[in-house]
Amino acid sequence: MPSSRSSSARNIAKIKRVLAILDGHVGQRHALDELAAMAGLSRWYFSRTFHTVAGMPLRDYLRAVKLKRALELVRASTRSLTDIAVESGFYDLPHLDKAFRQRVGTSPYNFRARRTVRSRKRGE
Repeated sequence: MPSSRSSSARNIAKIKRVLAILDGHVGQRHALDELAAMAGLSRWYFSRTFHTVAGMPLRDYLRAVKLKRALELVRASTRSLTDIAVESGFYDLPHLDKAFRQRVGTSPYNFRARRTVRSRKRGE
């Protein structure tokens, strides 16, 4: 009979594979049932183990990954904020705007405008 330690290590490895999938497919939506099935775990056990491995609940992790991607795109791209919102996995621009303000303290529009002004002052 396998020890609980080896079973736990296998489950952690499963969660890490799911984390890699989530990180690599930011704009896609994933349901808890789908992710738990990928890991071969029940919803409850997946959620519990995910929180332990990632250090936060799935919902918070997904939001952090989407915001990280949106921030990268706002910094490096001149694409429309609506396009950035959708590519980052947000439903729409207002959804991105709210999450961005909570995390960064300003709207994506104002963030981009301030970066543009700073770049021009530095002659970039």
